[in-house]
Amino acid sequence: MDYRNSGIHYLILASLLWGTIGIVVQETNSPFVEAFIRSLTGGIVGIVILKDRRNIFSKDLILLGIATTTIFEEIYMYSITVIGASLSAVMLYTAPIWIFFLAKTKRIAMIIPTVMVLIGAYLVMDVPAITVEGVALGLLSGLTYALLIVHSNSLQKKGFKDLEIIAISLLWASLSSAPLSVLYPDFSVSAIAAGIYLGLVSSLIAYLLFFAGMKRSGPLVASIASSLEPVFTIVLAWPILGDRLNLTQLIGCALIVVSMILVRT
Repeated sequence: MDYRNSGIHYLILASLLWGTIGIVVQETNSPFVEAFIRSLTGGIVGIVILKDRRNIFSKDLILLGIATTTIFEEIYMYSITVIGASLSAVMLYTAPIWIFFLAKTKRIAMIIPTVMVLIGAYLVMDVPAITVEGVALGLLSGLTYALLIVHSNSLQKKGFKDLEIIAISLLWASLSSAPLSVLYPDFSVSAIAAGIYLGLVSSLIAYLLFFAGMKRSGPLVASIASSLEPVFTIVLAWPILGDRLNLTQLIGCALIVVSMILVRT
């Protein structure tokens, strides 16, 4: 696979921005408020930038926003507060396995890097124990993430523009996530600031990069490549939270990097 045309570099940059999510959410611990502010901020800014707003009431984009995007964000951000950023990030990367079946891909060669990603993510995040609750929330995160990727990719193929998909779906997602933010209100300054950051950086910009990469590589390769997120999370946690990489985590990083090489070949 030609590196310049594969879109891998876009996916790596998106993973870097997503790598900050776990740290931000775990530090502020206001998942429902942050999910609402995140979607609202990303949606409004995206709509302002978007020149053609004719599809704002498109059934396809409303469904993506209210159902797919909201469900994924709420489950993932809630799982971070319950089982921690580490296990949540690891289980999120069961997504390539789900996509392998959802997209009905015939690329059997992707099985090896997919398994390597899951093992590598587990080692990188150095999860001490896996519980039934953790597995359940993690699998739901992975499944809903896979559905988001497959659904978004199908809209790209229908001719919707990337910014159009992202901005409009986020705007509708903010409406459907609002009730939970009211039921579990924690509109502190830190939660609002975190939500704005997540909306602009980890949603709008990160998704634009991810969609650009997915358009060139396809949903399965994109989901595997985005597994660099937990690597970036642990690397960023080093200076921010004082964490240190051990040998097990280094081995996990190596497995994920090797899986990227296999994906590109």
